[in-house]
Amino acid sequence: MMKLSLLFTIAIAFSILTGCESPPTGGPIASESSGPTIEQLTRAAEPVDITQIEAIAGHTVYVPVYSHIYYRNTQQVYNLATTLSVRNTDLENPLIVTAVKYYNTEGNLVNSYLEQALKLPPLGSMDFFVEQSNTRGGSGANFIVEWISETALSEPVIEAVMVGVSGTQGLAFTSRGKTINN
Repeated sequence: MMKLSLLFTIAIAFSILTGCESPPTGGPIASESSGPTIEQLTRAAEPVDITQIEAIAGHTVYVPVYSHIYYRNTQQVYNLATTLSVRNTDLENPLIVTAVKYYNTEGNLVNSYLEQALKLPPLGSMDFFVEQSNTRGGSGANFIVEWISETALSEPVIEAVMVGVSGTQGLAFTSRGKTINN
């Protein structure tokens, strides 16, 4: 059943992606190559001074991502774009994202996306993007996302969507974050 679901997901992604000539527009996606600006992220979030915050909860979340995957017996490389999505699942309370960092296969920091903490409203989300042509992360890349809150709230969903398009072929899959530190 899982194999069928994965094939269905790949087939849908293939049909959607191969029909698109250009990427969708309109959303606040912070690109690693151009560097995020607060204006790009404030559509759903607002800057906050964490020295004024009395945090009662918070976690560090590890999200595995792939700037490329291997295929065929010759280990050819297929490059992927990555969108990291941070979603506040709480209906009433804001979530404060204090850090979003991108690391490569060797564990070296590639990019730190935030210059200051951002308060994400209830049910708000924010995205961070790594272009398909950017292969600095490697097959073992990851994001570290740190968040805090002033009140008890439901656990956020932090996940990545990897997408690759080459000619008439497309591939898409997701990776969910794992809490590594309270």
